[in-house]
Amino acid sequence: MSSSYERRTCPHSEENGGVANSRGISHEVTSPCCNAMSSNSAMVPLWPENMLGADWLALWSEMCQSSSTGCPTILTKSQWGGRAATCRTAMATPVTYVIIHHTAGASCSSQSTCITQTKNVQSYHMDSNAWCDIGYSFLVGGDGSIFEGRGWTSVGAHAPNYNSNSIGINLIGTFTSSNPTTAAQNAAKNLIACGVTRGYIKSAYILKGHRNVTATECPGNTFYNTVKTWPRFQA
Repeated sequence: MSSSYERRTCPHSEENGGVANSRGISHEVTSPCCNAMSSNSAMVPLWPENMLGADWLALWSEMCQSSSTGCPTILTKSQWGGRAATCRTAMATPVTYVIIHHTAGASCSSQSTCITQTKNVQSYHMDSNAWCDIGYSFLVGGDGSIFEGRGWTSVGAHAPNYNSNSIGINLIGTFTSSNPTTAAQNAAKNLIACGVTRGYIKSAYILKGHRNVTATECPGNTFYNTVKTWPRFQA
């Protein structure tokens, strides 16, 4: 599918909607990027003739959100089929710490297999540990998929004494003698940047491996040595 671009002003807020015609973006259509831009104009793609207007606007909105916030796609708990939490404690943001983990279990290389592993972790935490939800804020699969755990604003159960002031990111797999995939590492880094952009993580955050805050080998020797090279790491 190809489309061209034209510069349009933003006469209405995104909430006002806007109407597209069969020849492209009409004078009333609002770019979903407009609210995120400091100027009153945006590069708006013309509506492809083989797409329904509502579908095109939804796609453009998603593209705009990603480009304007720098945030990767995060599969919500409902999207990956997670169980509802049985309790929740709100967490004040922005947090100071980002804690990196591994599951110390099987790795995964596709969204479907990573969903299975994420469900397994949640079941273990809720059924064996008797926790009210999966412990981590987010999990990242080998294919780069990101799965919502407790999310940005709920206290996790992943790092004693740090849970109420940290985002816990778990990369699925065992990384004692190997690193996570490049896709997984990049997804984790992008997730951290997203948290900073959205105000959930302090811009001057401190990155730590799980072993820096409690007695554990997590996130694995090889991966830990890699994490030490990431921005803002402090042992």
